[in-house]
Amino acid sequence: MSFNPVFTDTGRAAAATDNGRGLHTQIAAVGLGSAQYAIRDDAGAALETAAAATALQNEMLRLPIYAGGDTVPSQIKVVAEVPPANTTDDQFFIGEIGFYDDNGVLIALWSDLNNNLGYRGDLVGWYLSLTLSWVDLPGDQFTVEVLNGPLSEQIIITSQLSEKVRIAVETAGIDYNPNDPSQLAQAIDNPSSTSQSSEASPLPLLALLTGDVKNKTRILLHESRLSQLEQQQVRNIKTTEGNNNVSNSNSNL
Repeated sequence: MSFNPVFTDTGRAAAATDNGRGLHTQIAAVGLGSAQYAIRDDAGAALETAAAATALQNEMLRLPIYAGGDTVPSQIKVVAEVPPANTTDDQFFIGEIGFYDDNGVLIALWSDLNNNLGYRGDLVGWYLSLTLSWVDLPGDQFTVEVLNGPLSEQIIITSQLSEKVRIAVETAGIDYNPNDPSQLAQAIDNPSSTSQSSEASPLPLLALLTGDVKNKTRILLHESRLSQLEQQQVRNIKTTEGNNNVSNSNSNL
């Protein structure tokens, strides 16, 4: 199942208005509903009924954005905290999701006729992480209005780290799988693949991890849920830094 929301006509109009004023469009809330329906045809094109929507068909819950931000151009990540249901009537399978701006306009929606994104029950709360991407609007058009700034920063750095890992692995000629930690070792030990020409020069792995991303990896390792591949990369960074510190100490003797 793919998560590929459709931008609504009213959402595009709101974004165009904001853009004309030199403003970003803030995603401030997500709506969760129980209805399930098609939003794209078999070719992947948006259905007119989905583009014309101004609300979910059966919205059950609307949540503020707990954390998130723009990770790469034309993409934002949002995290919403789903609290446990108080009554049986509040429990439902999540079959539709809406992204709302700070004026309550439905910017984009997702649904699937045969699949849902989880269950809102009465036992425990949980976090729903979503990615919204676009190709035919300005790359920085959408931003996120969040409740938890520090967590948002960590989520953004984690996403950026994951993207840099993917680039390093794919540059080595390996099909990227975020759940396979052995790919990192392969990328380091075999920086070029047989499919690449001898003139090809892959990007050095550690060169991709610079600035704040490198400095904050320790925070991410403890406070964020990194994939196994990303955690292995962090450990390699720490080992490299440790070796550099030993070398510097020896040079000062």
